[in-house]
Amino acid sequence: MTAGFGTYFYLNRIKEFISILFLASIISCVINGNTQQNTLNTESGGRKTTIARSFNFNFGLFAAISLIDNLSALGAAKKKQLEKNANSLSFIQLELLKLIKDRQSLSLSDIVIETGLSAEKAKLELQSLLDSDLIITVNGENDRQLIYQTV
Repeated sequence: MTAGFGTYFYLNRIKEFISILFLASIISCVINGNTQQNTLNTESGGRKTTIARSFNFNFGLFAAISLIDNLSALGAAKKKQLEKNANSLSFIQLELLKLIKDRQSLSLSDIVIETGLSAEKAKLELQSLLDSDLIITVNGENDRQLIYQTV
């Protein structure tokens, strides 16, 4: 619980933390309410075991819900950052991004041939796209050539 708990406070998402905790508690009460009658008929040792199981279930439920919530928040943040980056791209960078997306992968020499840019200008624009996390590089077939691909 500390990892999920810490993440919410670190990212200043306290309202989300409280709502996830509330949701996990409600679901747990509904599910554990069905087993409550069975625990009343057991001896005290059995009751302690049931409480421990209930705590483990609550913890697991909280962890699962907070994982889903954090992943969706990260996805939204990444999408927002990509939109911000896309709004600040130059015309050349947009054209390079479209070209790489259309061809799925291109080497620097392919880009120079297709666009007519100098190798230095193409490298500079590609580096900017790499810094913005809009494209990635992978090794080519001969490992001496970088291949550019969209994310």
